[in-house]
Amino acid sequence: MVGLGEDVVVPRNARVQKGSAERPGKALPQAVIDQLLGPAALALLEEAFGPDRRAMVELQASVGRRTGELCSLRLECLGYEELVDEAGQLQRAPVLVHDMPKVGVVGYRLPIDEETAAVVRAQQGRVVARYPGTERSALALFPAPLLNPRGTKGMNVATFDQHFKSWLAALPELRGEEGEPYDRQSITCYSFRHSFAQRHADNGTPVEVLAELMGHAHLTSTQIYYRVTEKRKRKAVDMLARLQVDRKGQCTRPLVERLLDAEVTREAVGQVAVPFGICTEPTNVKAHGQACPFRQQCLGCTYFRSDPSFLPELRTYLARLLADRERLRAALPELEDWARKAAIPSAEEVASLRRVIARCESLIAELPSADREGVEDAVVVLRRARAQLDMSVPARLRGLVGQPAARLFPNLRRELGASDEA
Repeated sequence: MVGLGEDVVVPRNARVQKGSAERPGKALPQAVIDQLLGPAALALLEEAFGPDRRAMVELQASVGRRTGELCSLRLECLGYEELVDEAGQLQRAPVLVHDMPKVGVVGYRLPIDEETAAVVRAQQGRVVARYPGTERSALALFPAPLLNPRGTKGMNVATFDQHFKSWLAALPELRGEEGEPYDRQSITCYSFRHSFAQRHADNGTPVEVLAELMGHAHLTSTQIYYRVTEKRKRKAVDMLARLQVDRKGQCTRPLVERLLDAEVTREAVGQVAVPFGICTEPTNVKAHGQACPFRQQCLGCTYFRSDPSFLPELRTYLARLLADRERLRAALPELEDWARKAAIPSAEEVASLRRVIARCESLIAELPSADREGVEDAVVVLRRARAQLDMSVPARLRGLVGQPAARLFPNLRRELGASDEA
């Protein structure tokens, strides 16, 4: 209350509410993240506070956990799950197993990339070597440095925050995206969490999926990352209009520079979303995607359209088709021949899907660098806006496609092709 004016009155039954660090905040520009995770900055952190603190910052930048969740990670927090890749092969994918006590979640399994898993494994090795007499199951991944002889107690949040601030203060001047000085006073440990959320929103991760990834108790906390102005959305639609392709991979309107307002309105009411593009078949559109007269054979249908913003869904669907083909071919006792042949994805469908993917990738690769940057921004805008929509998806395809495995900081890449950085 010190410093408040004399006219300020607080009733006896009023409660002072502490500000919540969980409120969506400012995400860090990628240029700033690159500087913080650069070799020189991380070496300075390790020199000042040791390899544990460096690993904590690298991990926080990758997984965007709450600081308390990061500090309380147990040694055996690294797990694996089996996933199907685009070749239809099973792959072991690493996950970070941790608790979210704030929302009552125990044993949450967060997908991580292999480089992040390597950071965890290296930290595990250091901790085991430091506390050889303690069972692995009892060890903390980031043990508190004091009053912790057996390594079972996790790092204190306040201590980590203090080390983080001291490290920031010792860094050279940070620069923003345009080379302007960046205010380091605005950076906290939580900034990496906000950046994690914003990048997923930009990639088009569905809002309910991101809410689960973040452990948000209320969806409104997640939705703020998806704000897109109508002006930006319209510009993105215009940018991708000339890159729209049909089932044969042919551009449907290659000469279009900007859609007329009437065309945008007509398209909005004349199409329905499918997981890897749009459908313009009148009967299906009228029924909100639930009355396809062709049994959802999108990749062989003249009414199907797609564009580079759907590449993650296209690739995921390809992986599922290949996996289903191998699984159904092996289902000898369960299925009769006619049923198995009808259920197995055809070679023509797989070829059509690969053709659409290849064409979308080539359209991006053929663009001049300046135009490619504009298309990349347009993809981010449309995927973020699309993630908020309640899409009408044919029942046959529900649950079959989803977002690609998260490519998390510091090596997050845009889903535009092998040579591009979303």
